[in-house]
Amino acid sequence: MADSDVLEEMEGGKKKGGILPALIIALVGIGGGGAAGMTVLGPMVAPMLAERAMAQSPEGGGGHGEGGGSGGEGGEAALHVIDNLVVNPAGSRGARFLLTSIALETFQAEQVDVLSARDIALRDALVVVLGGKTVEELSDMSLRPVLVEEMMIAIQRVMGDHVVRHIFIPQFVIQ
Repeated sequence: MADSDVLEEMEGGKKKGGILPALIIALVGIGGGGAAGMTVLGPMVAPMLAERAMAQSPEGGGGHGEGGGSGGEGGEAALHVIDNLVVNPAGSRGARFLLTSIALETFQAEQVDVLSARDIALRDALVVVLGGKTVEELSDMSLRPVLVEEMMIAIQRVMGDHVVRHIFIPQFVIQ
């Protein structure tokens, strides 16, 4: 009988602790880590990644928009970074969101000031494009070139042609 008492205590101990508390702790840890990454680490790293992406881009073009030259006449190309753009994807009913940073490479360094002055209009245009996509469309990497092209068209509607040469997406987090 002593063996069955020990066995009952062991089984009872398993039922009391269970897996639920461990699962809750794990989920809280994952959620907290994701939130910290989005709000603290992401904004700090995005400008560095955008600069690195610009340094690695080919000088002779290959970007979006017309021209494709390096902008040599009016100066060097530069970046305007739109940080912490938060969008609720289509069909998510506010339960999901996209946090992204978008870097716009200009044809000429002087154009960065023009982009900065129109930052709110650019954010609005990008929210319209990104908010019209479902979570599935946003997370499908094969659709990324189409998404970038749609963003370029929206930006050109705000800024005109020959301002933005290329779009970089250094931060793209879907929750």
